[in-house]
Amino acid sequence: MGTEHGLVRFDGQEWELIAAEPQFSGWSHVDIGNDGSVWFILSDGVYQYLDGKVNLRYGKLDGQRLRWMEISPNGDVWISCSSYTTDDVFLSYDGYSWNPLTVASSLPVVTISNLVFDSKGRPYVWWVGLSENCGSGLAYYEEGEWTIFNQRELFSDSICYYDGMVSLVVDGQDHIWFYEAGRGLFEFYDDQFYLRAQPIWDYLGYYNPGPMVIDRNGVLWLRDMSLGAYLAKYVPGTDDLQSIDGSSEFLIFSSDPDEAPLSRYQAENILPFTDTYSLFVDSTNKFWISTSSGIYVFDLNY
Repeated sequence: MGTEHGLVRFDGQEWELIAAEPQFSGWSHVDIGNDGSVWFILSDGVYQYLDGKVNLRYGKLDGQRLRWMEISPNGDVWISCSSYTTDDVFLSYDGYSWNPLTVASSLPVVTISNLVFDSKGRPYVWWVGLSENCGSGLAYYEEGEWTIFNQRELFSDSICYYDGMVSLVVDGQDHIWFYEAGRGLFEFYDDQFYLRAQPIWDYLGYYNPGPMVIDRNGVLWLRDMSLGAYLAKYVPGTDDLQSIDGSSEFLIFSSDPDEAPLSRYQAENILPFTDTYSLFVDSTNKFWISTSSGIYVFDLNY
């Protein structure tokens, strides 16, 4: 886990500060390589922690922004980025060198908001164009070519501000899931999109969820990035989103902890916090939630 004090590790019993140098600012992503090394993005570049040492593996260039990091099944480290000086939107590291990769020149991409791999190593991204006329959508890279889908063309609808913040997650069948503001929760496979849950118009119609995670039972969990401590889940085979206790009423808090919940559900019955930052499900099906007040864990086995 990345903190303002450094890189920390939890072994099931105790937390340990394992690296306090360099200056840890601008945390973005943390991932574990196939060799057990820890990779993470800071404000000035990409770092690797291995054998008790932290090494800078890629220094950020002037005008460049490092956005997302993911390690492919074969162990390569992929970084999505944007730059005012080059057209590169990806960098991949094979253990020896960083290799640039661009999206098709016919698509003037300005933002890659997410990056995930399926089990075969095919990368999927969510892209946003340079203007509203370009749209946004899903794309994947295979055998040297990009296959690109434009959501605006598919749904004959204009894009909105939150299109640049769409999160992707891969399930055990290599299907891609995402929630798009105003359109709902989608499942993608065999180059087809399937709407699995309608948007909640009072809230999720206008607010796009942040990170999503799929637990060991195949349930998809998502949290809202705009309204505070909002958690919802999608159970396979259903046709709507549910609150974390399975009801149809949703828990939504404003950012002000003194205000009453915006939904009908009472917060104290479910969640002891008023914001969420990131989600993680471990190998024992425990659900970890990072908040400004600490780390909370739900045991999903009961």
